[in-house]
Amino acid sequence: MKLAFTTLVLALAGCGVPDNHGYGWDYDARGESRLMLRYAPALQPSALNFAEASSVEFYESEFAWMQNCSQLSAPAPFVILVEPGALGTGGYYYQYPSLIVLETSSLGLLRHEIAHYLLDYNTGDLDSGHTSAMVQPGGCVSGPVIEPIPPIEKPGP
Repeated sequence: MKLAFTTLVLALAGCGVPDNHGYGWDYDARGESRLMLRYAPALQPSALNFAEASSVEFYESEFAWMQNCSQLSAPAPFVILVEPGALGTGGYYYQYPSLIVLETSSLGLLRHEIAHYLLDYNTGDLDSGHTSAMVQPGGCVSGPVIEPIPPIEKPGP
């Protein structure tokens, strides 16, 4: 029995922890809702909208808006910001484990990716065909705009 347990522990140790779709698990801020946000190194303090775009409260308010509008709930997501052009799509929702990745130039896609996350969490279907009323014009993603402006670098000295 002791040998079987030891073998199991050694086998599992070799598996490691999933690397979160290649992005790892580090984060720069964690909100009251437990939403985790990584903005560095993609969003630099020199960006004109750094204070807004690096504020976990902004992402929490968007997540709360989407939950209220859709009447769907889920644990707060992990959001990672990447450099413009890194995804080629502006934003992406990954399953297993759930992760929202956004280019810093595409923060307006946050609600869209939250919609995929909420649908996946609540129904098991992330709606990759974009047929849900949540992502259609007039749906939850079209609600009041409370997004920060896209990152613009401050002029140098």
